[in-house]
Amino acid sequence: MVVLGTGGGGLGPDGVPLLDVTAHLVAAAAREAGAHVWRVEVDGSDPRVLREALTDQLIRADLLLVTDDRTASSRPNPVAELLPELGATDFCQVAMEPGAEQGFALVGPDLVPVMVMPSGAGAALVSFHAFAAPLLRKLGGTVVTAGRTVRAEAADILAGPDEPVRFVPVTLRERNGRTVASRAGRGDARQLVDLAEADALAVIPAGQGVDVADVVSCWPVEQD
Repeated sequence: MVVLGTGGGGLGPDGVPLLDVTAHLVAAAAREAGAHVWRVEVDGSDPRVLREALTDQLIRADLLLVTDDRTASSRPNPVAELLPELGATDFCQVAMEPGAEQGFALVGPDLVPVMVMPSGAGAALVSFHAFAAPLLRKLGGTVVTAGRTVRAEAADILAGPDEPVRFVPVTLRERNGRTVASRAGRGDARQLVDLAEADALAVIPAGQGVDVADVVSCWPVEQD
């Protein structure tokens, strides 16, 4: 599979090459999931360059994940207008936080699946575990089942009873024979500093909160 980072490939004001942090994080997660990964970075602000980079990857990709380091949601997605020219495309909102904005396409004569990850490293990582990892298992010939899940007891309040499904970065520790989950940093999956401390993402069902001593399902995350 290929991870195409659209936030890199150019030069910053100081002449240093720009890197798509999100692309690095998603590529690391894909390798941990057992995928053979190529990571390519391109300047997504140039439609011609972006189109050429995307179509070039179709030769070797059985799955293409497109990442974007945008921090402002008001900025247009660099591939949103390009993909419909290349194949069947759908962008939608999913009731989850973070990572609500999802995009999918089937591109080229071989109908290569393309997933457009939501903007930002945390949202993209959540989206990878929720949607891309099951697709990787399917493409690898594995019966699609849930990934590895850890049941843990909450050491603190992880979330209030809000509406969407939420993903909270947590650390996991063993205490008296029990696995205990505590918020990593502030427990905000959109923050890289919280993700860096996390062992897992606690999955909070829609409309539910998690209080102290409640049991919660967690998806382990391993990062390079």
